[in-house]
Amino acid sequence: MNATHAAMQQLNQPLSGQDQAWQEILRDSFPGNANPVYKNRFLVKKGQQLISLPVQSIRYFFLRDKLTFARMTDNKDHILGFSITDLEKLICPVTFFRVSRQFIISHESIVKVMMSTHGKLKVEVQPGFSEQIVISRERVPAFRTWLGE
Repeated sequence: MNATHAAMQQLNQPLSGQDQAWQEILRDSFPGNANPVYKNRFLVKKGQQLISLPVQSIRYFFLRDKLTFARMTDNKDHILGFSITDLEKLICPVTFFRVSRQFIISHESIVKVMMSTHGKLKVEVQPGFSEQIVISRERVPAFRTWLGE
């Protein structure tokens, strides 16, 4: 009985920042599905054309004027028919990370990560983006874990 009680107390202990970050990544990555299947490509319509976008050529996703865009390696943008929240479930969390409400970035897009004020981080990406990409201090532990810390 003491071992069970001790185990229950340990489960009720607050998680450290790193443990919490891993728990969020695992929970978001595997919500009830042990073998998630992620998209390898997205089909988009551009005029009268249908274009197949391979995920490995997408550097980041961003939200602008209530539309979700994929920025490609060649600096071209394509409108996707998914919300940022839906995209987050469709793409591999090992490759992509949601840094804010407006951005999901890939490892390959990161050029530089800089410390900012109040525990926030700023990310510089390639191809470049016209606005600053800021990671809130709440997302920083999970982001650092994702980067490999």
